[in-house]
Amino acid sequence: MMKKYIPSISITLVLISCQVLGLIYRKYSTSFLYLGLILITPIVILSMIKLRKEDKLNGTKEFQSSLYRLLFIGVAMLVIYFVTIQYM
Repeated sequence: MMKKYIPSISITLVLISCQVLGLIYRKYSTSFLYLGLILITPIVILSMIKLRKEDKLNGTKEFQSSLYRLLFIGVAMLVIYFVTIQYM
C-alpha cells in the first residue's frame, strides 16, 4: 500500500528542500527551482511508465486519468503564470 505514495512523497520532499534552499540562498533560488524540475521529471516519467504497464496487464484506465490530471495541472499553471506576469 505504501509503494503507491512513494513517488508523490519524494516529489514533495524535493520541492520542499528546493524551497528551503531558495529561502536560505536567495541569490540561487531560481537555480534551485530548476534543479527541482530536473530531479522531479525522471520520477514522474518512471511513475507513468509503471502505470502504463499496470494498465496493460489489468485493463484499467489509471494511465489515462493520470495524463488528464497532468494536463489539467499544466494548463492551470500556465493560466496562473500569465495572470501573475501581467501585474509584475
